Amino acid sequence: MRKHFLLLVTLLLSNFAATAAIDDKVKTAVADYLSTHFLNAAFMFAGEENDILTGAKGLYSLEGKQLDPHQQMPIASGTKSMTAAAILRLQEKGLLNVKDKITKHLDKKSYIWGGVKIPQSAKQITLHQLLTHTSGIIEYLPALQIDPTLSHSEINKTIIDFAFSKPLEFTPGTEFKYSNTNYVLLGLIIEQVSGKTLANFFQDEIFVPLGMHSTHLASLEEALQIQRSPNSAPYPHRYFVIPNNTVKPEFAQALVDFFLVPYADGGVISTPQDLVTWHRGLHHGKILSDESYELMTKKYIETPSKTGHKTFSGYGIFIANLGDGDELLFHSGSAVAIRSEAGYIPQKNLCFAILSNVMFKMPQSSNIEIDSKKPENQLDILYFREAVLKAVK
Repeated sequence: MRKHFLLLVTLLLSNFAATAAIDDKVKTAVADYLSTHFLNAAFMFAGEENDILTGAKGLYSLEGKQLDPHQQMPIASGTKSMTAAAILRLQEKGLLNVKDKITKHLDKKSYIWGGVKIPQSAKQITLHQLLTHTSGIIEYLPALQIDPTLSHSEINKTIIDFAFSKPLEFTPGTEFKYSNTNYVLLGLIIEQVSGKTLANFFQDEIFVPLGMHSTHLASLEEALQIQRSPNSAPYPHRYFVIPNNTVKPEFAQALVDFFLVPYADGGVISTPQDLVTWHRGLHHGKILSDESYELMTKKYIETPSKTGHKTFSGYGIFIANLGDGDELLFHSGSAVAIRSEAGYIPQKNLCFAILSNVMFKMPQSSNIEIDSKKPENQLDILYFREAVLKAVK
């Protein structure tokens, strides 16, 4: 009995020491990075139960207002992990199966086809292929110019009309090609099967149960305000940040000539703290059953990588091999001056979330040569993420 007690104490002390060591590594890495690099972001790093570090650096606006550590910001494609979890929640309820074809849930009665003949490819593609970006369906962004005067349902129909008017880029299930259109379709299926709007489904099944009180799916009206009058929205102003080989890069207001629609492919607004709560809940059994979680985090097909880590697609999540047995389960978000990085390293029990209102943009002048190996030119939050993850290996 005494031996068992001593063994338990030893294990507890060992776990405590390991956790403390990771905490120290994170804090040191963040401090070192902030002293040598540009960063315009709010961030949080945390263990399963302990919060390691929360902070922010950079501008809310060029008028001088600074970012807050608890800043609400759009997360763009970070939304896709929530969409995938929603599909698996519906599968657990027996309302669908990831092996189902699109047309099982969006049949000829669905408004999405507009009463016309259903495309043959929609009868072949499965939810699994949508979830893993192996459907072959063309990307609608930015090729399709969205009419912001339409209703949200009319916009969704326009997206699907556009996508299925084009041939598949490859035979479904044979290749990986990232396409937001896949997740627009998944959002439509969630609404059809659940009988709820996507915003309400997220609220009822994810945000409220996990206590994500500062998170919501943006409405079409809110998205219009953010993009038409970004300085009037209650979120940080958005900028392109341009390297110039100095420690003070240039800022330019982020304006483009196409409209982004908030939906299942990228419409959630959140905070670093809520995104850490999301990853804690997702990876510790508070949202999905063990069986569903295994389906979500399985390595289905290898994908391109920006960091050199061998990376695979799961359901709404990517799995990167960091080396030494460590894996990173994550999803990035990138839109018009919206950047997010959030994920989890199970072997270190480390969650993180980084949100930014700036996006890296190369200078237009061909006379300026930019060396991305120099700290002063490493402006994207991906460099920050990688620096911290490298430190905890």
